[in-house]
Amino acid sequence: MKLTAVKKIFRDIPKLASELGLWVQKCRWAGLSGKQFSKDFLVNVDFYREFSFQGNTNPFVLVGMTVKIQNPSESRQFVLLFSFADLTSPTIDVSSYPESTIFMPSNLQGQGALQLAPLDPVFVSKLLSIKETVKILKDKDFTLKYLPVNSNPLRKCNIKDIKLLGGGDTTNSIIKVTLDTPTGFQQVVFKSYLRMFEPNIEAEMITHLHSVGFSAVPALEGSLILLKGGRSYTLLLISQFVENAGDGGKPFWDHLQKYLRAIQSHNDLTPVLQEIGSLAQLIGNTTRDFHKALSKSRKKSFRPEKVDVNDIDEWTREFGEKFANAENLCAQRLPQLFPQLLPQTIAMISKDLSHIGTQLHSRSLIYPSAVITKQRIHGDLHLGQFLFQQKDDTPRFVVTDLEGDPQLPPEKRQEKRMVWFDLGSLLRALDYITFFGAWEILKQFAPSHQWTIEDVFACFFTGFAASPVPPSLEEYRNTWELIVKKATEWGTFVGSQFLQGYGAKESLQDKLPATFKLMRATSELNYELGFRGQNALVPLLGVLKVGKVWMRRIKKKGRDSPSYVPVS
Repeated sequence: MKLTAVKKIFRDIPKLASELGLWVQKCRWAGLSGKQFSKDFLVNVDFYREFSFQGNTNPFVLVGMTVKIQNPSESRQFVLLFSFADLTSPTIDVSSYPESTIFMPSNLQGQGALQLAPLDPVFVSKLLSIKETVKILKDKDFTLKYLPVNSNPLRKCNIKDIKLLGGGDTTNSIIKVTLDTPTGFQQVVFKSYLRMFEPNIEAEMITHLHSVGFSAVPALEGSLILLKGGRSYTLLLISQFVENAGDGGKPFWDHLQKYLRAIQSHNDLTPVLQEIGSLAQLIGNTTRDFHKALSKSRKKSFRPEKVDVNDIDEWTREFGEKFANAENLCAQRLPQLFPQLLPQTIAMISKDLSHIGTQLHSRSLIYPSAVITKQRIHGDLHLGQFLFQQKDDTPRFVVTDLEGDPQLPPEKRQEKRMVWFDLGSLLRALDYITFFGAWEILKQFAPSHQWTIEDVFACFFTGFAASPVPPSLEEYRNTWELIVKKATEWGTFVGSQFLQGYGAKESLQDKLPATFKLMRATSELNYELGFRGQNALVPLLGVLKVGKVWMRRIKKKGRDSPSYVPVS
């Protein structure tokens, strides 16, 4: 029945393509959110193959498809690895899986579906039992093969649990599998790359980092590779699950809450503030070692190079375009997204953005120096890309999600850049925690007021721009002024400790940190206005505040000379 049903699904390809198109529009991993679809949205099924593992009759399907969008002109390729789910079987329950993992063709009339293969226990156990490289599927057009990294495969194990992480609302499908083995429970992660990228940045980065002895990344178990048209595509990475107490931001969030609540004690808060210093330095140490490991190679793709004028010009142009786009989006969307912002505040925002934009057109971001290098970096290194471990009272941070900025094409993610692109991202992550942490405490200290994101923005903005605040906030002025002041002090201290741990001599107020924080805040503003409008005031605040620091610093003469350049 299973194989017959699978063949039935692919009997009418045009109809199947249409239904797949409607399905992928709803899946975050397709990267199509924010796109406007019309009749020009086309889907082609490029190929499909059925296969099964030896000794098993459950069919699996490999489907290649291309999505084409006429306006804006764009084409994306996907390779989907499915398992057939017989919905008439009492042992099959897909009701708990989100729509992004289950495709239900209409011609099966609800009796069968195609689910992402790593959700199938048979698929999982078969891959994990493979000891050496094996070709799972081969024909004249392509080869599908599995490459185990671990020489001791998990042959004798029972699957205790399969759990989709992130509720399916992630850039790539991530599934955690818990195994019952003779030595106890083990957990592995199946990360599917459904978009067809060449090369796979994450596989390349993890392989390199392990080869040079950097252990603060997940250990690999194996990879599933598609060889097609002389090219190699990574469809699936299997890695060991990293036990953790939360992402890298959690200990900092928890401490900020503790620090701000201590305001009510009226005691000296310095000892409480200093408690977080060692963790801030530790994540700085980890980031420094991560960058050093990325630079340890004679291979051209990882070998550091000197920054030249062309690099500076390219980064300046890229930043200018992003800033101009953000400025336009603010003019169009801020009044609608945030109706509680005062008209005077919106006018001040517009004026400040215009002033910063004018300066961008007349000045270089940085000046090339003989000691400035560029190298491979993470590309999207915020605190959520770390996992925090606390074993035997020994804290540790592990770097994850090494695929780079998901908004960039693969060839741009491989470009070498200054490490300050990563450092600016991490410093900006602290600003997010500062903003939302202060908001949480405001709700606790003044519960009679319904605190909105516009209120919190106004409390921070008036601190450096002397902007008016809504009359409803005046009676709480003493409360929010103190909370904003202490939250800002916390962010400054943690950021300084982070830079100290990294080995940088620059202070947060120096030009390099200000420049790269401004660049990151601008990217965040574009992203938030495009995809999560309700959060846009957070990066906007960063652009306005850091922009003032940056404009003060560019008036100073002299060339940039970073104190730390990770060259092996």
